[in-house]
Parts: sequence; structure tokens; C-alpha cells
Amino acid sequence: MSVHLTVPESHIGWKGIDETGRFDLEATASTRDGKLVAEVQDLCMHVQGANVQLKGSADDILGGDPLVSMDGDVHFRLDSLTRFLPEDSGISARGNLDGNVKGEFKVSELDIYNFSDIGIEAALKSNGIRIYDPKDTLTAFLGKTAINLKPDAKGKNVVSAAIDSIFAEYGKSTFIRGKKVALSASNSTEKIKGLPGRHPLVCKLEASSVNMMDLDSCFVGVSGTSNTLKFTPTPKGKETVPYLNLSSSNQSLTIRESVNRYSAAGVALNVAAHPVAADNKARRKHLLDSLQKVYPGVPRDSLFFKAFSQNRRAMPDYLTEKDFRKKDIQISLGESVAKYIQDWDISGNLKASSGKVITPYYPLENTFTSLNSKFTNNSLTLSGITINSGQSDISANGTLTGLKRALTSKRGGLLNLNLNLNSSVVDVNEILLAVNAGKQFVPPGENVALTRCQERCSGGHFGQEHPPSPSGQPERQGRRPGQYGQVVKPGDFVPVDQP
Repeated sequence: MSVHLTVPESHIGWKGIDETGRFDLEATASTRDGKLVAEVQDLCMHVQGANVQLKGSADDILGGDPLVSMDGDVHFRLDSLTRFLPEDSGISARGNLDGNVKGEFKVSELDIYNFSDIGIEAALKSNGIRIYDPKDTLTAFLGKTAINLKPDAKGKNVVSAAIDSIFAEYGKSTFIRGKKVALSASNSTEKIKGLPGRHPLVCKLEASSVNMMDLDSCFVGVSGTSNTLKFTPTPKGKETVPYLNLSSSNQSLTIRESVNRYSAAGVALNVAAHPVAADNKARRKHLLDSLQKVYPGVPRDSLFFKAFSQNRRAMPDYLTEKDFRKKDIQISLGESVAKYIQDWDISGNLKASSGKVITPYYPLENTFTSLNSKFTNNSLTLSGITINSGQSDISANGTLTGLKRALTSKRGGLLNLNLNLNSSVVDVNEILLAVNAGKQFVPPGENVALTRCQERCSGGHFGQEHPPSPSGQPERQGRRPGQYGQVVKPGDFVPVDQP
């Protein structure tokens, strides 16, 4: 049996849209050796804002794993395509997308854990895209963009995207910028145990710089960032448990909050996480159900504490005093975050080669070096850090445990801290002067003026609001060498508009 279909140039339209499109089609279908084969010799479609030209074939369509081949080109104009969106959406877009696809593949290869050997190449390019969504108050711009699916040096297919610049504004208060952003996804060479023919999915994000800022002068920025996220589904009994591994390397990290500044260099973060095994969760649930029958009036998250409290070491007297309990550490997390800490096993480490803290509330030169720490969802281990504050220095290492219960239980839990401190010099006079100056500091009313002054001044410090001039008019903003917390007199000013 064979079928031949020819559709000459025809028109196509949509209800509620004035513009119409046109298309033509030539295709055949036949049976060969008991297999159904289809072939599209030509498919050409042109609508307002889109041109598609494609040819291809599909072998053994009704079989378990059909072979598909295609060769085509696409061209899109986003400003025209947005006319097909509902009028009440308000979404608008500008820009172009041009692409092509060529090759053949089996349907079984359309698997995120096994697409590296897919025999197809594709490319999609744009000179720039602008998107505006009034409902979410979102404005976004993508600069020159290139998206590709092609083999790497080892012959394994990789999906990649390169964007020379990104700008986004959300809610008219949050701004995000990025330069030389590169994303990719591929399969690693290692095999997943228990899942034949499948490989972990590896996603990467690299950027020259990524910055986020809001109208309250809060700023977070990283430069030279490289991040890798690895997904490995692993069979555990009757379930498949996702194992996640995140590694992040950053040349520098900068945070600005009001008048405070934090920076770090050589920041490296590694995290491994996976859900608690299903059998452990089942045993926990059965035990809680049994304890709930014994203690019906006790909240479910406090049943273990109630049942096993008699085996616990007696608390010191000072921990039971009411006036001391007012000083207890209270840590409140959202339900979703607390659930992740409860249901996931998390471990990792954080390192930084150096860093600096600048704050008028403690006006000393504060730096640190050699930060090395490890963490789980129940403990934090500080292997080493050296802090220099003015003339003083402190080296520290230690361990904090009991985090999981303290973060997830409504009753909280005991935190156990074992901290070792060593110092060569502690300048108590300098520290007390800095603390006293910080208490007297009054932030300026406008952060914009503060930022201008900080950029102009070298070593100057800022104090309370400036008193009015004898004429009754406020003096121009300026600087003078001084200390935090001091009131600057009008005669001491040097206008910021001068060098």
C-alpha cells in the first residue's frame, strides 16, 4: 500500500486574527517489508512572523523505535508572532530567531540521560531579543544569542547557548545583568548503575559577570563564575532516587547592603544532596504513627522528643530558668526549606582564599584569609580561618552540631559548639574605639548621596546628618578626613563636585 499527498499553495487562518498564512505540502506513505514508512518531500509554511521549510522521513513508524530524519530551516520575527497571543496577556516581544536542523535519530535517543549519541545537529541564532510582560512587570533583553546542538571534541553531542549580554528588570525594583553567559547540557561518560544505557546529565553555567541589584541599594555580584550541576538518578529498591552534585567556582563575590560592603576572592562551593531513602522514610512514618497513639496530644514533630526525653542527659539548671530562655536562639525557616532539610541528606564544603568586610558600624580594616569549612544538614565544621581586624588577628576552627533539629523542630534543639580561638595580637583599645564609633554612626538619609560620597572620598568617614548653614540653607554634600560618628561642621566641607 502506498499513499501520495500533494497540497498546492493554500491559505490558513485563525479565528479572531486578521492575518492569514499559506502553506504547501508534498508527502508519501507506504509499507515496506511490513513496516510503515512516511516521507515529507516538501513542507513550506509562511505565516505572519514565521517561515518554515522542512523535509524529512520516518521509518518503521508503528515499530518500537522509529528512525526519524529531517532537514529544514526556520525564521521567526517575534514582534509579529506576539499578535497570535491573547490580547489580555499584554506580552510584547521584539527580535528575530533564525535556525536550521539536519540529521537523523531514533525516538529512544530523545532521553535527557542518553542524548549524547543522537545523530542530529541544530542551530538557532538571534541578534537580540526584548520581552515585556506587564502582569509580572518583567522586562528582559538578551543580546546576541547562539544556541547549538552539535558534537564536541570527543564526538558527543552537547546542547549549548552563548549570550553576550543579559539585562532583566523585575517588579521595577530588581535588576539583573550578565555578561558573556554560556550554558550547556550533556551526558557524562560514566554509566548509571542499575539503568543500562543511561548516563548522568551534566549542566554548566559560566559567565564573565552576573550582578543583581534592587532599589534599596542591595547588590550581589560575581565575576569569573563557573558552575556545574550533575543529575544522577539511582535505583533504590522500588524507587529511583535523584542524586545532585553542585560545584561552583568564582573569582570574586561582592555584596553591598545599605552602607555595608562584603567581598571575597577565590570562592569555591561544592554540594551533594539526595532524598532520604524511601525505606528510612517509611520506618520513620510507622514509628511516628505508633508514638502518636501513645501520646495523642503531642504534636507530631515533637513525638521523638517526648518519647526519648527520659533517656536524655539532664539539662543544666541555667537552661531551665525563664529569664535565660528569653535569650534562646530562635531560628525560623519557611515550611518548604525546613522540609528539604528534613527529607534530604546534604553535605558539602565552602572555601575562600581571602575576603574583606567594610562597615561604618565597626570602622576597622577587616579581612580574612584561608576560609575552609564543611557542612551537612546537621553540622558545620570550620577547618580554619584567619581574621585580621585592625591590629588584631584571630585564627579559628571548630564544629557546630545539632542544626537539623534546631532548624526543623518547633521546639528547637540544643546546639553544641566547640570552637578553638588563637591570637597573636588583640588590640582591645582599638576594638573598643571602633565599637563606640559604630554605635554613634547614623546612616545618611539617602543612599545615593552616600554612594557618591564614598566614591569621592579616600579614607574619609561619615557621620550624622549635616547641620544647616548660618543662612538656613543646607550646605552642599562634601568630605573631610575624620572618624565615624563625628558631626561634620559646615566649615570643614570640601564640595564633592570638586576633585
